[in-house]
Amino acid sequence: MYTQPLDSNMFLDPFLAEQEAAMNMHTNGHTATSSHTATSSFDNFVQSTAPNRQNAMPVTPATTIAGDDGVAPAVAAAPERQQQPTLFIGLGGTGVKAATQLKLNFIQSEGEVPERFSFLCFDSANDPISYADERTGKVVTLEPGAEFIEFEPVPIAGIQRNRDRHPELFNTFGVEPINRIKRTHITHGAAQDRLQGALAGSFNARLFERKVAERLHKLTERDRSVSNALESTGNLRVFLALSFGGGQGSGFGLIAAAIVNRILEEMSTLGERGKVTGVFLLPDAFHGIENAQMQANTMAFVEEFNALMLGRVSATIEYAGGDPLQMTDAPLSDVYVLGGVDEAGKTLPDVDEVCALAARLVWLLNSSAVGAQEINAMINKSGVLLNVSDGGYGTYLATAGHATIRFPARDVVSRCAARYAAAVLQQLVQETATPAAGPGRSADPVGLSSLRERLATNADGMPYATRLVTPKALQELPERDVAAKARLMVENHLQRRIESDIFVQINQKAAGVQAELLQQLTERVDGLVMRGKLQEASALVAQVQTTQEQILDQLRSEQDRLAQQDDQSRQALHAAGAVLDKTLDGFLEGFLGGLVPGLRRGALERSVQLYVGEAGAVAQVCVERKTAEQAASLLRSSGEWLRERRRMLETLTGRLQLAHSVLDAYAAELGRRSGGRSEIMLHDDELVEHLYQKYAGKVEMDAAMVVAQAGGLQAWLADKPNQIARAVLESVTPRYEPILQLSVEDVLSLRWNERSTHQWLARLESLAAAAWNPDRSLLRRGGADLARYLVLGVPNAAQSLFAGAGVTLVSTHDSERIIALRTVYGGSFDALKPFVQWQRAYNRIAPKQSPHIFRWFQRTEDRSLQFFALGLIYGHIRSQGAWYSYHHADALRDPVRLAQGLEKSISAFSETNELQGWVEERVQAEMVKDGNVRTAERINAWINTGGSGSSNDETLVKLRRAARDVLAGLNGQAR
Repeated sequence: MYTQPLDSNMFLDPFLAEQEAAMNMHTNGHTATSSHTATSSFDNFVQSTAPNRQNAMPVTPATTIAGDDGVAPAVAAAPERQQQPTLFIGLGGTGVKAATQLKLNFIQSEGEVPERFSFLCFDSANDPISYADERTGKVVTLEPGAEFIEFEPVPIAGIQRNRDRHPELFNTFGVEPINRIKRTHITHGAAQDRLQGALAGSFNARLFERKVAERLHKLTERDRSVSNALESTGNLRVFLALSFGGGQGSGFGLIAAAIVNRILEEMSTLGERGKVTGVFLLPDAFHGIENAQMQANTMAFVEEFNALMLGRVSATIEYAGGDPLQMTDAPLSDVYVLGGVDEAGKTLPDVDEVCALAARLVWLLNSSAVGAQEINAMINKSGVLLNVSDGGYGTYLATAGHATIRFPARDVVSRCAARYAAAVLQQLVQETATPAAGPGRSADPVGLSSLRERLATNADGMPYATRLVTPKALQELPERDVAAKARLMVENHLQRRIESDIFVQINQKAAGVQAELLQQLTERVDGLVMRGKLQEASALVAQVQTTQEQILDQLRSEQDRLAQQDDQSRQALHAAGAVLDKTLDGFLEGFLGGLVPGLRRGALERSVQLYVGEAGAVAQVCVERKTAEQAASLLRSSGEWLRERRRMLETLTGRLQLAHSVLDAYAAELGRRSGGRSEIMLHDDELVEHLYQKYAGKVEMDAAMVVAQAGGLQAWLADKPNQIARAVLESVTPRYEPILQLSVEDVLSLRWNERSTHQWLARLESLAAAAWNPDRSLLRRGGADLARYLVLGVPNAAQSLFAGAGVTLVSTHDSERIIALRTVYGGSFDALKPFVQWQRAYNRIAPKQSPHIFRWFQRTEDRSLQFFALGLIYGHIRSQGAWYSYHHADALRDPVRLAQGLEKSISAFSETNELQGWVEERVQAEMVKDGNVRTAERINAWINTGGSGSSNDETLVKLRRAARDVLAGLNGQAR
């Protein structure tokens, strides 16, 4: 059970990217089915900018070395210190990728690149490289012109035509190799051709030299004290990153290292303490891209690099605008190689992952001079870098692997907030039964049933006066005028009083009642919606709509009845009128005319009263019909309003449901995310559930808050479901911001009872497999002599749970990760499993077009001549009469006969790569044994005596020249 309190002052501002393809909404506002799926599209959901850490303490690295028993001795936490001035140089696409990843590491941990660290990357191609910070969404890239410099295109065709104007290039790389290049310009990359990469770099070498010198001087100026003296901690360090198998980095890398070393030497005392470290990627880091050319390039680089590291050869490099560069010393102080297959045989995902490993290697190793000094002291003590393998390769190689314990606090915040936001939306759209009418609840909440009664009264609340009273004046008229006047009176009453007066009053009253009714409905329904009572609003609308339809049905029946009654009343009025006319006619023409006047007058008055009474009945029915008509019209208009509101509420409910699906799917997506192959993720379901419940509030209250912040649910009618989801998420996320205060070590302390310190360390070390794949049978004692070190990067070394656990700690100020960097020292190229593949590819390609850039290593006809001459000098190739043969070191083995005659024997030798390899291996071993001085004397003696045969023999002259080239290489002289 997790019980530790959580606090935070940090702010998370998440945003959900539009997922238009995942949502299909009808344009008329009706809800459509969602086709949303939880896919990687949710990666567009990013968090706010990380807090500024400009004032964070610099990173401090440390190391431990494992003893013979594999247990690291206790090492105290390295103290915090100012970072040493460091320049990271990247060559080619690999160097640019590694540099960008390293810049990302700095920004994640410290908010910016430290003042005493700088980047310089060079390439003949300008392929944009960028990485997004998964925590903040910020895109990190190198600054053009300051951190990345594109080489000027090399006009190869023009150089080939104007050889005399570019002697430095032809003296360095030879005429024939340069003339074989088919491109008119070297631009957009070196096309996996090492010579093109070397030419691109050498053509721009003055630019490279100037940029590096300026940057190093700028870095060291920052590292000077008030007295203008270098601080004691000011060890200048340069990292050089490239790939073995490409064209640009592999071609120019050794020349670049030599230029850097000369600059360091010229910088006075810095030259003594300056250190150049190589970080090289092996071909198998490029899954799906690795090919035979990359493998051959690697073998060529390895041969050149190994010879220079062991001091077996020297070379002179010339470039325009610079003094000739003598390559006599080892080009690098440290060499780290990183491949795509680790020592356990597991494959790293891609080259970006390997570049990320290179970045973390530099990030942690460079953080403290204390840690670097410890590594140097321990390596020097063990002597693992000073041996030479049986194949003649130095054991100066190192590699690295890393593993991480990670607590992705921002992901946890997003996961909890998304889940809680989904709960809030569920609260807003939760299913509730439509409330039925019952005790205390009106079936007619807005009084629709009283509409007709309200319309049946005037503005004073009195019933309309429809009764027609016979005026006294009518009775006093002459008998012959009574009927006409009575008809006129009835017509005036029906037209003026009823239609022109009462009907107008009814219309006015209906308009007022309608406005009042719609206002009441709007206030009640929208008021509920404003408060987030979506289902109550829907239930109210449904209830009023039901009542409206019932009353409207009743009114339709009433209107039918009144229409029938109106017809009957008018027929009765017509009949009464006929009676009136007949009575009057009888008085005038019949025997009644002779009756007494009183009797005659009474009959006429009764006819008039009957006629007027029927007219009053007609008037009453007309008013009732008008009232019913207006009531029905009012109900129909309110029905339209109710239907519109119902559609709106259904649309809003549908969008909220889709927004709920978005958040639900996003929370599920976050829950499915797992770490990398070497990551231990701490945010399991149990921990997330604990944190979710700990900071969850009352959903009902937060739902009301969310609606209030939005300005009512109606405000979301114009929004897409994803926008609604984002708005709700933004509102509830602050509840879970305290989780951001938790560091990875805080979470570990909650789970400390699961594993001890040493168990966590053992697990990290087992995951941090070194990024190379050695053949242990080729390592002395199966690799037991390799030196292994473990660096542990923690948020704060002074307060770490791992303090006193036998590990020197590095303060990374990265609260999310504990990084274990495991470095291994003492490997050689020929002990790596891919080495055989490099050799095979090299042997297939080298005779056709040599991947070497230095003339000493060219396996062309000149190279074959050199080895044939050395074979003669050292007695490995001997003549017996006109026949030449190769003699094995084992005298019991039969010699390998080449051909008859010197020229044919050289030709046969040049076509047999295996023979060349045997001679090369034996000769180099003897040259190392003899040393440069004795070797030079031996070669000189053979050149001067002329070997055997006529001194004018053209073939023998070629052999002498080839031997002299070897001698020039030993003396560091250009041919």
